[in-house]
Amino acid sequence: MLKIPDSLRLTPDSQGVYKAALHDAWELAACHCDAAIRVFCDENQERMKDLLSIRNHSILAHGFAPITAEEWQRITAFIESGLLPLLTAQSAKVGVRNLPLQLPVMLRRG
Repeated sequence: MLKIPDSLRLTPDSQGVYKAALHDAWELAACHCDAAIRVFCDENQERMKDLLSIRNHSILAHGFAPITAEEWQRITAFIESGLLPLLTAQSAKVGVRNLPLQLPVMLRRG
């Protein structure tokens, strides 16, 4: 059973499913994965907030503005230099050899 740290206030929805916002999901990962996640979160907290704000105000999320070329370059640089190496290392620790080229478009159930 997954433990939710006291610092987070997550509650299940009507179907008993817990959902965490992105920041809370990182906090869960930092609590339940190895120290590299906590270090990454601590070192990149402000940068992640900034990049998330760009995404949230864009047409990709809740806003109406397109992401500029400069913003996109900042986002992809962060992903390529920090996030993907972290995810690759963490995935390898649990036996995942390669990350998928993209997120799945359908979930398999069963």
